[in-house]
Amino acid sequence: MAATRLIEIDVDQLEPDPDNVRTAYDPEVIRGLADFFRDQGTFIENPVVWKAGKLPDGRTLYRAFSGSTRAQAARRVGGKITVQVLPEAPEGSGKLLGQLAAGLVKGELDPLDISRTLVGLQKDGRSVQDLVRELADWGIRRSRSWVFQHLHLADLVPELQEMVRSGQLPVTAVNALYAKPPEEQRRLAQRIAEGGFHPSKLESTEAPADGIQQELDERISQAALGDEPRGRGGRRGARGEQRHGAVQTRRLLLGVDSPDQVAQLSGTRTSRPRQLPPEDWAAQAGEEERALAREALHLGKLSPEQAIEAVKQWQHEAELAPDDLLMATHGMKRLIDAYTRNPESVANYPGLMGLVQLRAAALAQVAELVQRRHK
Repeated sequence: MAATRLIEIDVDQLEPDPDNVRTAYDPEVIRGLADFFRDQGTFIENPVVWKAGKLPDGRTLYRAFSGSTRAQAARRVGGKITVQVLPEAPEGSGKLLGQLAAGLVKGELDPLDISRTLVGLQKDGRSVQDLVRELADWGIRRSRSWVFQHLHLADLVPELQEMVRSGQLPVTAVNALYAKPPEEQRRLAQRIAEGGFHPSKLESTEAPADGIQQELDERISQAALGDEPRGRGGRRGARGEQRHGAVQTRRLLLGVDSPDQVAQLSGTRTSRPRQLPPEDWAAQAGEEERALAREALHLGKLSPEQAIEAVKQWQHEAELAPDDLLMATHGMKRLIDAYTRNPESVANYPGLMGLVQLRAAALAQVAELVQRRHK
């Protein structure tokens, strides 16, 4: 957040932000904060504000960037209040990200507020990975799975969205419901709300037999990005990491910049499944393994069984391979990602792309020689 300066203003110079990412305020919380402000004459944390214009009497009007609840509470009491003033008015996505981050830190946002904000940010051209990265810049560590979950909340029918908001339906049920027809969403949500059906059971019992292939057929661009597709079988969540190698090697294979982003995808698992059929492997694999399987299936045109074996080999060799080789795989993946997200970011540099093409041709010859040595 930009540097702020502390000043004291009249409470009636401060107003909540009508466009805050938070849309619902608890009257009891406001009442409790008002009592605290009346007794103490201040809050534990001063509201962060910006200059939003002039009042009719000529005084400056300040609008809350972070602290709309405190602004409402203070206005009930009156008097003076100390605020932190931003050097300039926040705008656009920066404002949304800042308010989203502040609300997540304090636990003040309900799932629908989070969903609405993330959908708005994505409409500005951000990928899921961009959202993860930008939240991390604000000190908020969230996984791609968490982002997808809240984006998919917007795909539920309105009454189910309200069930999630009120807590009748767990937000973890979203990924099991969002891609289904409205009536099936309602039927399954009722069973989950009544405690007769767990979302993870729904996903495992209704996953298609060729789970990996099904989840990949939706969009080849998602396969290139490594993002999770919006289809059945692709939202089993981060269930744990099958390998126990260094985070760095997994990061380089995936083309991910931050080790934290890989760490968020999975934890640890005590055993490694052997020779499982594709649908069971997909259900138990970590997110990074499924991301690599997507590339094997779509880019390599492998069968599900071949893709599983390829992923095992890649991960094993990545723990032993020289850094130069791992960095090459990382760079190629990053370049594909860049084109998938924004073709112009690459198309504007035909000369450099020509150089890449020359080196790719040489790399193909090297790869062919390596393959011959292992035949």
